[in-house]
Amino acid sequence: MKGYTWRAVVYIDKDANTSLYEQIYQQIKSWIADGSIAKDTQLSGIRTLSKTLGVARNTVDKA
Repeated sequence: MKGYTWRAVVYIDKDANTSLYEQIYQQIKSWIADGSIAKDTQLSGIRTLSKTLGVARNTVDKA
């Protein structure tokens, strides 16, 4: 669906040994790989995701 905005819950563990940006990146990457996110799907913006997750915009941008 072109132009569809896909929203999902990204789970992060602030106490994990893995960096926050890596946790975000790996989840989004796995959704793409398993087909949960279709081609041409628009993801939520950096500001929206950072606010939802309670992390800095730079963290989401790096992911």
